[in-house]
Amino acid sequence: MSHPNDPGRKRRESLPTPFLSRDDALLMVAPSQAVRVACVGVSMQMGLRPIAATIETMFQVAAAARPLAIVVEFDPDLDHARLTDLAVSVGAQVVHVRLVDTSEALIERIQVAVVAARALRAREEP
Repeated sequence: MSHPNDPGRKRRESLPTPFLSRDDALLMVAPSQAVRVACVGVSMQMGLRPIAATIETMFQVAAAARPLAIVVEFDPDLDHARLTDLAVSVGAQVVHVRLVDTSEALIERIQVAVVAARALRAREEP
């Protein structure tokens, strides 16, 4: 058996991977599977990195990832003022969803939020 650093060892070619900047993310705070599937679908269509978080961790995750949009399922215990402050500070659009939303409407709302966030961030750059 040869050593991994053996110069005679055949190396595998690296595969090209798409570059995703830190800002190309979609944060989903959604316990239901339907909302998560919609978020992952939009992420795949729009070239985003889907990130799942809980209500407890979403503030830290959003500050680190700077997502374009934050998709939050309705929760009566959620402090909407803090969520709005978070979205403004990281430059994200917030999409509040309920399980009564149809999948098509949900997907369209998330797509519109991502397009709006990208347009606003492009305007801010010099």
